[in-house]
Amino acid sequence: MISCKIKIEYRLFLIMLFMLPINTEAQPSWRVRLSIECEDWQENLHFGLHPNALEYFDTNLDTILPPPGFGPYAYFYIDTFPNYLLTDMRDTDDTVTWHLQTVNCPGKPLRLKWDIEDYRQKVEGNADLEIDGYTDMTTVDSLWLVGDIVLKIRFSKHPSDIFQCESGHVSSKKPVLAFPNPFNDCVSIVVNIKKSCCVDVSIYDIMGRLVANVYNGFLTTNSRVIKWSGRGQYGDELSTGIYFCRTRWGNQEYYLKIQFIR
Repeated sequence: MISCKIKIEYRLFLIMLFMLPINTEAQPSWRVRLSIECEDWQENLHFGLHPNALEYFDTNLDTILPPPGFGPYAYFYIDTFPNYLLTDMRDTDDTVTWHLQTVNCPGKPLRLKWDIEDYRQKVEGNADLEIDGYTDMTTVDSLWLVGDIVLKIRFSKHPSDIFQCESGHVSSKKPVLAFPNPFNDCVSIVVNIKKSCCVDVSIYDIMGRLVANVYNGFLTTNSRVIKWSGRGQYGDELSTGIYFCRTRWGNQEYYLKIQFIR
């Protein structure tokens, strides 16, 4: 009698199990839009992570673009796949790299844009836009380039931006970093260069006007820390708001968004 009851309950369990709704729509762990503008042309690409994605083309996750014509064109590409991608989803590994390219834009200004807040809500970790170094996509929302480009977007789940060396000096894996950010007294701008050269560090307001030239001189290799007290070029007090730190050396140029709170 007991055995028969168990069999009936087991059959009922199997029936209920098969009656459960199945979610056939694969939702990405996260996906972010990247807008690329060139004069009056604009393309919106998407990249992100999904646990079912692979290194090559995924039929239900990636999206193919038609071949380029004679006008401006941007796309993601995979080495093992000959087509052009509008959307490129990758596996949720610790470190992932997307490859992006533009064509038919020789000598023309290109602007790449993304939503920082949308990025922060979806992404755990840092995603870096790499062009001969790093542009941190969590601190700036756009990047200007010129001509046809080939670049990488690299995502890392467990970044180590700043660490303390045995000598007590602050070091960074990124060429330029600012902390604390936001700040209300003094911000440290970490410049990490591979060879000795002249470096210029300047602060601009949201209107693009020069506020202060923090440093202009020769720096040796490894990490150097430059301080900014939140004052203007002549020691004048500045208002609370968003400022941009531009750091240049050689042919390298990096922008960081810094928030000053009085």
